[in-house]
Amino acid sequence: MEPRTLLFTDLDGTFLEHRTFSFETARSVLPTLRAIGIPVIFSTSKTRAEVEPLQRELGLCAPFIAENGAAVFIPHGTFPFDPPNAERRGAYDVIPFGASYASVVKHLDEVERETGVALLSFHLMTTDQIAAETGLSLTAAAHAKMREFDVPFRLADPDPEAEIKVRAAIHAKGLSLTCGARYFHLHLGCDKGGSARALTDLYRKAWGEVRTVAIGDSENDLSLLENVLVAAIVRREDGAHDPVLIERLPQAIRAEGIGPAGFAEIVKRLIAGSMR
Repeated sequence: MEPRTLLFTDLDGTFLEHRTFSFETARSVLPTLRAIGIPVIFSTSKTRAEVEPLQRELGLCAPFIAENGAAVFIPHGTFPFDPPNAERRGAYDVIPFGASYASVVKHLDEVERETGVALLSFHLMTTDQIAAETGLSLTAAAHAKMREFDVPFRLADPDPEAEIKVRAAIHAKGLSLTCGARYFHLHLGCDKGGSARALTDLYRKAWGEVRTVAIGDSENDLSLLENVLVAAIVRREDGAHDPVLIERLPQAIRAEGIGPAGFAEIVKRLIAGSMR
């Protein structure tokens, strides 16, 4: 029997268009995936509050990975067993991997004081500021601010030397830093890849052998793409593939399409059986 497939995907810049957050192109291939039993598992820097309405609109009910691997949210009843190390939170069994939001915020404030570099972070930004910077609606910006684990931030005045100081201070504290399209994300004890491995193990326990595929667009997706059988990279908004991903993952499949168009392209190749 052929192993069943799990499809992990990043959201911003991959499933969602970078500027408009449109997903209509990506959505077009979901009915086929649903019909052949391939779950679409979002692995994103977004919060639970951001992912939930998207999943409802798309009619998806698979587990998802939020805040750069900080937690796996598993709807009750997904597996015929209770997931180990999970906490019951509302409609989910939640497996946390990251430190609490409050502790990460505390570390970020210390980094700002120690380096003297002014930082603009979500815990100090208003919903209006986040909406203005990201292009999100006020409702979506409010959801983005509902962090449970990681802290998005940027330098108030971008400067390469200041960034080096901030990175060094974060590294000295044993924290992790990922670079998204708009913001850095500070977190502790987690990444997308580790959470994807843990979720894959649960599916393997329920289904037997599985085949894992992941789609991403940026350096923030590196750990996820490194921890699946088949990695695929879509083009960024500027039309290029991320150079870090190309360097680190020379074997990855490269989509011709940008963002959601690349996602749909990869899914069609997956369905056609042309991905190896």
